[in-house]
Amino acid sequence: MKTFQNLNQLDDYNSFLHDHIAKHIAQDDRSEPFMWSIGGDVYVAETLSQVREILESNHYFDIFEEINDSWIMAVVINNNSGGPTYFIPIDLLQEYREVA
Repeated sequence: MKTFQNLNQLDDYNSFLHDHIAKHIAQDDRSEPFMWSIGGDVYVAETLSQVREILESNHYFDIFEEINDSWIMAVVINNNSGGPTYFIPIDLLQEYREVA
């Protein structure tokens, strides 16, 4: 699973995910660590086992939504700034549901 601690790291990995997160962060906070701006790191699942790990290690998600045809965003709000954010490819989520 890829872990990102700031917006610049995410931009180097995936510009769509970068832009999606960036619109939720104040301009002045865009150079800060995600822990400061959105309350936790950003995680991107790349394998079926990582999707399983995300879904089975979190008892609930405060946000679980399709953000486009390719990605689900799941957020666990566990502090005043937010919490960890997970991006799950929709095709991997569908595969997980088929084998679960």
